[in-house]
Amino acid sequence: MNESTASMIQAAAEDGHTVGLRTNPSRNYETISDKDAIYSDLDHQVSYIEDVSGEKVQFARSPLNSSNMPNEYVYDYFVENNIIMTQSAFSPYDAGTNPTEAVENHFRLLSPSFDSRIVSLYGSRLQEDEELQNIINVIRGNGFSFVTLEKCLPDYKPGDSAAAFSECKQSSSGAPTIINRGFITLLTYLAH
Repeated sequence: MNESTASMIQAAAEDGHTVGLRTNPSRNYETISDKDAIYSDLDHQVSYIEDVSGEKVQFARSPLNSSNMPNEYVYDYFVENNIIMTQSAFSPYDAGTNPTEAVENHFRLLSPSFDSRIVSLYGSRLQEDEELQNIINVIRGNGFSFVTLEKCLPDYKPGDSAAAFSECKQSSSGAPTIINRGFITLLTYLAH
């Protein structure tokens, strides 16, 4: 991680945002069979984010395997360290698309009365593209607001297999109200 990204993480934490960990994308934990090596690698990454942000890592994201599940040792590490593993439901950074246009297209057919979305925003990409404010404006312009993970999941503990959403619960809308896996699919939860 470069100095610019570290200063952005620090600024976000100082501004009151929860900073989570996105594990090193160059790691393929499925090819590493040594639990201690994975735990050591994750310890270094978590410690770095905690040192830069000045806060304990509560949420983390790591690539899923071909079965759409996390690596067993990565999952166990997060559970043992009380870190909630998250994944996004929508990323505006798919290849060949301008992030603002991707958000506009995605939210065009959604209604804040019936829909909620989880959006993946990467700090280094946002700084590079200077798109963060545009993305926020488009989302808010479509009637959505941002909800923190802490507010959405106040009683969720890593490893829970069936936890209910709290203030984000929208059973009448058809949006998911139960987390039915050992990890949750969240980075940023948008609700009406």
